[in-house]
Amino acid sequence: NLTEIDLSQNTALTLFFGYLSAFQTLDISNNTQLEFLGMADNNLTTIDLSQNTSLREIFLDNNDLESLDISTIPINQLEKLFICNNPLTCIQVNDMTAANNKTSGDCPDRPNEPLGWHKDSSAGYSLNCAAPEVLQINAYLVDAGQSPNYSVEEGSSFAIRFEAFSEAFANNILEIEHDLSGSATESDYSIDGFDPWEIRFDFNGDLFDNIRFNILKDADVNENENLVITLPKPTGNYEWENANSDGSLTFEISLENIAVIPISASINGAGALPDFSVQEGNEFTLEFNAVDTNLNNDNVRFKMVTIGSPEDFSIENYFENDGFGNADFTITNTVEPDNVITFNTIADNAPDEGDIIQINLKLLENYVWDNSETESDGSLNFEVAIDDAPLLESEPFEIVLTPRINGTEISNITSIEINEGQEFSIDLKALSPATDNYDYSVFYNISGSDAVPGEDFMLDDNPKNFNVQSTANSDGSFSFLINSDTQAEEDETLIINFSPDPSNIYSWNSNNLND
Repeated sequence: NLTEIDLSQNTALTLFFGYLSAFQTLDISNNTQLEFLGMADNNLTTIDLSQNTSLREIFLDNNDLESLDISTIPINQLEKLFICNNPLTCIQVNDMTAANNKTSGDCPDRPNEPLGWHKDSSAGYSLNCAAPEVLQINAYLVDAGQSPNYSVEEGSSFAIRFEAFSEAFANNILEIEHDLSGSATESDYSIDGFDPWEIRFDFNGDLFDNIRFNILKDADVNENENLVITLPKPTGNYEWENANSDGSLTFEISLENIAVIPISASINGAGALPDFSVQEGNEFTLEFNAVDTNLNNDNVRFKMVTIGSPEDFSIENYFENDGFGNADFTITNTVEPDNVITFNTIADNAPDEGDIIQINLKLLENYVWDNSETESDGSLNFEVAIDDAPLLESEPFEIVLTPRINGTEISNITSIEINEGQEFSIDLKALSPATDNYDYSVFYNISGSDAVPGEDFMLDDNPKNFNVQSTANSDGSFSFLINSDTQAEEDETLIINFSPDPSNIYSWNSNNLND
């Protein structure tokens, strides 16, 4: 690994690569015709490029450079600049707008080596790095009233807005240190985004970013809380406008209690918390009650979101009424509960695993949940498991077949004639001792037919599922629509053969047997 090299006599040198060595310094002041410089993956702490005005490509990533001056190199001439992974904070250029326009982002993996300039986001451009620009950032509150008497009602939100402009900070991200104090606790508010706080400059150097606080509602109306937000003196080359004498910035906001009305919500008919469950085919209810029994005729607005398969359940008495998925109910002190939503679970007589209904509830305006399970954002969540019902079994039974043309029963089934355009159907009825609601499947074939399916008639499902309905005239039917056409042709024959039951649960009634 080379640590030094003397290039002073190589004045005609146009290309020099010294990758993956241990250079700490490199003197190329005599190499004024140098166009390509590749010194990535070394230990350079400084390099003087002031005499190298012919450079077209520079590779200096993965070094220990603390400063870099490329202001003597024509910007439009310098096609590639790779300087990532250096402790750089300032790069001196002769045109900041052009430099920002040429910057493509962080260093990609070579050997692709795309055109453009690539640097760490922590490194900015300046016309004079010897006296780095100290950027003033204007930080102020929005949606919190007027300074210094900031206040926000519970259920509302406010934001700290950050504004600035500096080409030197284009594409930069600043982490904002902060301290939160006062009588308010984390149960009184939530903050959008992540910690640490980050604010972002766009590619032009404009900063217009927010950190938003959501003030949560609670049932405590005894005393307002206060929230104190302190932004310490920045450690980088920026400062706060209107800062305190110590360079910090402080906001104090009063969190105003509102007269809230507590509402309780409960699941009934599905066991007890936390293991709600219901057997498929049964119903459970979600019930609402105002805690204050003296209230009457108050209109409560809320939103419910359910997660689960629509094949597993249906909902009664939940009506969205404002185009935003919100619903409402009226508090009455004469009837309990104030509102009931019914969930009907659907039995499918099939083994399922893990069917769950998740219910998320949010109250609007000045209402809060009285439930101890209320989330920090004021929402309330329930989860109800749907258990399989025992699979139905049945003793062997017979099925009666009843043919019909356009719904009219056919008495003579030895020879059936049907015209084009008519519907031929066959009702199926399971006889006692078939178990009510028992599911069964029936297979058929059309062997021996000279009628062509799709052309002369439409096939029904095969197999087709039926459900024993002891109180109905039939369990369902097969339907075969005879197609119409304008072409004169000989009569065709459709033969429908019903197969024996492979499970031997049902058999055909003797009136329908061929032999």
